[in-house]
Amino acid sequence: MTMYKLLLAEDETAAREGILAGIPWEKLGIEKIETAKNGAIALETAQNFRPDILLTDIKMPRMDGIKLAEAVRQINPDCSILILSGYPEVDYLKSAISLQVVDFVEKPVQLSVLETRIQNAVAAQDSIREKARLQKLELASALSHPFCSAERIRQSVCPLFGLPTSGPILVRVRFLRILTEDCSNVPEAELPTYEQKIENLLCGQPVAVGLC
Repeated sequence: MTMYKLLLAEDETAAREGILAGIPWEKLGIEKIETAKNGAIALETAQNFRPDILLTDIKMPRMDGIKLAEAVRQINPDCSILILSGYPEVDYLKSAISLQVVDFVEKPVQLSVLETRIQNAVAAQDSIREKARLQKLELASALSHPFCSAERIRQSVCPLFGLPTSGPILVRVRFLRILTEDCSNVPEAELPTYEQKIENLLCGQPVAVGLC
């Protein structure tokens, strides 16, 4: 089972501790958990923790859950977001919908309901990971072909990923992300090698690329 990281942002101490103690995290596929008592602390934590799942109250001091979710999505665009809310205000709901929130959990929280919502978020992360794995295999296979060319990539690979067939700079950056999974975890010294191969390819120079 793939394990994930979850960030819990909740300003009410009793609610936060009750959630921590009442959910079978490891059984659900959650390996690491960080907590925060307000949105600002949660965002600071997210910078280094890079959560796969954000579980956040919607109303908190210093930064509300919607603003926190927007900021965390900048850190990890694939983060699944769960909103804890006792506030059905239309503005909050509209903002949450635009963020493609995975689900809502009404407060006071029923742990059985929350557990199901977390299962859904984990399933969403499983799908994201599997798609990324398949994309990486497809791209590595295409780049390793002895007659690989920019045109071949544009016609066969880009459509599979929903990428534009023009705009080589944007495509190059996306290819780097696919190949390395997360550029921030790749040694800086190795990035130019990947970049040069892809840049040569997208500038129209056929290139044989061996990926190990």
